Amino acid sequence: MQKKSLTALTVLLAIGFGTSAVWPIGDDDEKPASGVGKLPENWGEYVTVKDLTDEISESGTRMAQNLKKPSDFDKFLKNINTEGHLTAVLAALVHEHSDAGNWKSVASAIQAEALTLAKAAEAKGGKNFKTAQEAHKKITDLIKKGDNGDRAGASSGSEGTPDWTSLGALGDVMKRVEPSYKYIRGKMSSETSFKRESETIRHNAAMLYIFGHISPAFRPAEGDMPKLSSAMATAASDMLDAVKNADFAKGSDANTAINTSCNECHKAKRFTKKGSDFDF
Repeated sequence: MQKKSLTALTVLLAIGFGTSAVWPIGDDDEKPASGVGKLPENWGEYVTVKDLTDEISESGTRMAQNLKKPSDFDKFLKNINTEGHLTAVLAALVHEHSDAGNWKSVASAIQAEALTLAKAAEAKGGKNFKTAQEAHKKITDLIKKGDNGDRAGASSGSEGTPDWTSLGALGDVMKRVEPSYKYIRGKMSSETSFKRESETIRHNAAMLYIFGHISPAFRPAEGDMPKLSSAMATAASDMLDAVKNADFAKGSDANTAINTSCNECHKAKRFTKKGSDFDF
C-alpha cells in the first residue's frame, strides 16, 4: 500500500482553520469502504484518551532520538516515517474519541504535523531533516497544550470513519502491535506479575483491541483481514475484562488467544522479504 502525503488543501485547512480536517482528502483519494475499519460504538470504554495521548507522547520521544542531527535522520528514515504515520493514526483516534474534550482540536493539528514529518522522512537531506525537526517540535508543543487543557469531556459528533489509508500503512500499525503483545506475553508468567503489572497490561491490551478493529481498513481488498484482525481484537477485549476483574485464569486464556491470533495472521500474511519490518 502506498502511503499518501498531506495535500496542499489539507495543509491550508489545518493551519488556517485549526480543526477543519480530520484526515487528508484529495480529489483522487479513495474513500474507505463502508464498514471497513469502522470503530465499535463503545470502543471508548476500552481505550481511554490518555491511552492514546500517552502513545503519541511515547512516539514523539522515540522520534526525538532520531532527530538530533542530520546523520541520525538519514540513518533512521524508515523509523521516523513509521512513527510519523503511527502518530497520525493515533491522533485520528483521539479526534474520534467521545471524551476527547480539549484534545479534539489539538489532535487535528498533531495529525497534520505528523503527516508533514512522515513525508519529510521519505528521503534523506538537510532540508527534509529541518522540516521533520520543525514538525516534531510543533507536535511536542501541541502535546503540552493538550495536557494543559481539559483531558476529558464530551466532544461534538464524529465526522465519520477516518480514511485510515491516507494516514499510514498496515506496517505502521503493526510496528506498535508487536511490542504490545510481547509485553503482555512476558508479564503473564505468574499471577503475581499479572496483578503487579495489571495497568500496563491493560494499556497494551487496549492498543491491540483498537488496532485490531482498524487494521482491515488498510487491506480492504483482502477478505481474510477482518477475520484475522477480529480474532486479535476479541482476545484483547477478553484480556481487558480479565484485568478489570483481576482474573488471572481468564487473562492466561486471553494471552494464549492473542498469541494464536498473531501467529495465524503472520502465517497468512507473510513478509515480502526478511527484515521487512512488517511490510506485508
